[in-house]
Amino acid sequence: MNTQKTRHAALAAFILALLASGCASPTLIVLHNPETKQMAQCQGDPKLHANPQDAAEACAKGYEKGGYIRVSSAK
Repeated sequence: MNTQKTRHAALAAFILALLASGCASPTLIVLHNPETKQMAQCQGDPKLHANPQDAAEACAKGYEKGGYIRVSSAK
């Protein structure tokens, strides 16, 4: 029984670590302007933004209005 509790505790710690690392990592969106061949990056940093995903999305939408297209998005 003690071994089962230890396994559950280890699994819970592992899941919490995964969730925490996902929340702490910055959000990155890479964009490309096909006309000018320029690249741009939008990044939401949890240290600077209450909602990093929204900050990166707002940045990317501004670039998209200027003709940029998304190349990749990473979280």
